[in-house]
Amino acid sequence: METTTLEAAYETQPVLVRAGQGRRLVNLLVDYVAIFSMFFVLGIIMALANQTELLDKLVDGFMGQVTFIVFSLAYYTVMEGLFGRTFGKMLTRTRVVTDEGLHPSFGTILKRSIWRFIPFDALSFLGNAYGWHDSRSETMVVRG
Repeated sequence: METTTLEAAYETQPVLVRAGQGRRLVNLLVDYVAIFSMFFVLGIIMALANQTELLDKLVDGFMGQVTFIVFSLAYYTVMEGLFGRTFGKMLTRTRVVTDEGLHPSFGTILKRSIWRFIPFDALSFLGNAYGWHDSRSETMVVRG
């Protein structure tokens, strides 16, 4: 029996399997360790440069929160924009793709990264394994 080109193409399409909540939680924890490690390295550099007053301002209170958001935004945007994965996703063998299964553009990744900081985004995972930063940016985290 002979298959048509369309049938052959259909058979070779990869199946996208969404990452479950367990993998997503590991991703989050590993990524937070990576982000806090960047903070630690920044602290060492600033201490060596004798910039302890500036360092105190960057890690305390409101400025500390802003600094965390800026580092996180940079981390997620650069890692997912260039590689489609963060260190957490590398560990769990998952990656970010568009809803069509393609590598997202930097604009899409930036949108996804910004949505992470909307209050209650973490609570959007309670009903299912897909957070607002996935649905609003039309992306998903898949195995592979």
